Formats: sequence, structure tokens, C-alpha cells
Amino acid sequence: MIVTRRQAVIGLAAASTAAAGPAFAWKPGADRPALAIHDSRISESIAFARNMRGIPLIDLAREHASGWQAVRALAVERGTVAGLTGWSDWVAVRGLLLERGLRVLSEAAVAAPLSGAVHLFRWDMGRR
Repeated sequence: MIVTRRQAVIGLAAASTAAAGPAFAWKPGADRPALAIHDSRISESIAFARNMRGIPLIDLAREHASGWQAVRALAVERGTVAGLTGWSDWVAVRGLLLERGLRVLSEAAVAAPLSGAVHLFRWDMGRR
């Protein structure tokens, strides 16, 4: 069996993600977000939402149908908004939250070995 460079890079990325654990998860003891935004069409984002026990959630799959009503109505006074979304949804949400005075605290591309989604991003926004 001949392994191409692309296959080796993909395998290495998947192995490092598995070894590091879910990089997109909220870790107890860290600053608890006031709100989490996820996309129920993406397996990794569903896992992210399940890890946000007790934190209000916004599902972007529903937001597309409602004209982004819940995101447009957000008024985050304190805390952060955490998310795991695709790139285009991240750009849209970021714009709406920037209009409300939040700023990007972190943003990182994450691997999506379950769904195979490309351009999946874990991000946080807040007033800090």
C-alpha cells in the first residue's frame, strides 16, 4: 500500500486531534460562556452543544430558517458567547455580534473527523 503525502497529513491531523481530546469542548473551571452557538447539521457541533450543559444554546440550522432572529435579538451584557460553526456562519455571526459591541477573543480552525466538514471553527466573543 502506497501512502500519499496528503493521506499522511490527514492521518497525522486526525491522530493529533484524537490525542488532544475534543479541542472544541468547554472545560469545567474555565470561564463559563453566557451563551453557545452551534450547528445541528454538523456532528462535532452537536457534541460541542451537548458539552454546554445548562448554557443557553442557539442552533444555526434553525437560524437560517428564521432569518437569524435569535442572533439578531441577542443582548449579551456579561460573559462570552462560544461557538463551533462552519466558516460562513462564523463570519455572519461575528458581524452581528460585532454590531452589538462584542469582540473576538479567540478563533481556531478545528478538525472534523466525524462529519468531514471543512472550515469548522471554534470561537469565543465577549466584552473583555
